[in-house]
Amino acid sequence: DSILWRNPHWRFDRDAIKLLSDEQKAKTVFIAQDTFTSFFDTDVVFATATVLEKLGFKVVVLPFLANGKALQVKGRLPEFEKVARNSIQQLIDYLPDGATVVAIEPAVALMWRQEYAEFKIEKTPTVLMLQEFLSMQKLNTRVTSMKAIFHFSHCTEKTQASAAPE
Repeated sequence: DSILWRNPHWRFDRDAIKLLSDEQKAKTVFIAQDTFTSFFDTDVVFATATVLEKLGFKVVVLPFLANGKALQVKGRLPEFEKVARNSIQQLIDYLPDGATVVAIEPAVALMWRQEYAEFKIEKTPTVLMLQEFLSMQKLNTRVTSMKAIFHFSHCTEKTQASAAPE
């Protein structure tokens, strides 16, 4: 929540989201929080939201949802499935159809795309890695004229999403 104290207009508001026009929805990016950046490296979330906003997007930071990764890693699969199904349902309830959801942490996006997909829940939102989302945008010249933009791939991203932008 410290991210949202700095910029309360990024706060998730279910009622306001319901009122968005189709055009406004198309220019809205929902940021899926993860444990590390949301609690231990909040400047990354703040910087990401700021950049997206400067690129012309309305930014909404979604409420934190447990993803169950630790349960999965420890082999507690029934508990993992329960957490995953709950998170999927909450995200379905939160978002308008076709919403753009971006995860800063690649492992989170890949979990939604791979592990959560195994549960075959209809309307499970697609969660993009930030770099995937940015590579799909036609960025204005002010941004693209920078001398260099570096992207350091996450180890999980390199092994599980080899087609992701470098």
